[in-house]
Amino acid sequence: MKVVRALYGLPVAGAAFWSYLGSKLRTLSYVSMKADPDLWMRPAVKPDGTKYYDYLLAYIDDLCGMSMDTNNISDAIENMFTLKKESVKEPDLYLGADIEKVPNIPQRLDELPKLNKS
Repeated sequence: MKVVRALYGLPVAGAAFWSYLGSKLRTLSYVSMKADPDLWMRPAVKPDGTKYYDYLLAYIDDLCGMSMDTNNISDAIENMFTLKKESVKEPDLYLGADIEKVPNIPQRLDELPKLNKS
């Protein structure tokens, strides 16, 4: 075996992987946000023609995707990287905090309940 590059453990390893991940995500039309470079988004369209954005949160080598079609995101990522099958699931932990899906929350601003002006 011949090691071409070994970055693991070096001070530049994190930056090198982030750069590599970014180049891969840009091929999928994702754009990194200026306010938070670990938040990526790309335009998408629902089956009814409504426009929205797919989002990816990146933390080191963990990705959390939000989309109307998360299978589309995971399939595209899986074509670029080797994923652990047990890690492709609804998230239950993010940055050390327990998280869960909240049912019946509004998906759009115009679906929020109206406030009374009293």
